[in-house]
Amino acid sequence: MTQLPQLNTNTTLAQIASPHQLRVARELAKAMSTNQARELLATDLMYKVGNLSLIQEEILKNNPEAQVYTDYILRAFTHYASEHLR
Repeated sequence: MTQLPQLNTNTTLAQIASPHQLRVARELAKAMSTNQARELLATDLMYKVGNLSLIQEEILKNNPEAQVYTDYILRAFTHYASEHLR
């Protein structure tokens, strides 16, 4: 069984990895961070669309004539949100 070399506290990051590997690692970390932020935004937008649907249902119980207006609001928000995600 082979043992991995023990790194002492004086070993710098540049001695462990090449500059190319460090650049790739930084780019990957940035891409992962951006992707996670977009996923959180998408989840939040889906939650809000769901809430708007529930609000629309409540409004239509009391005022069925408001269908056109509530549909417009819901579609406009969904369109704006999807454009923002691109």
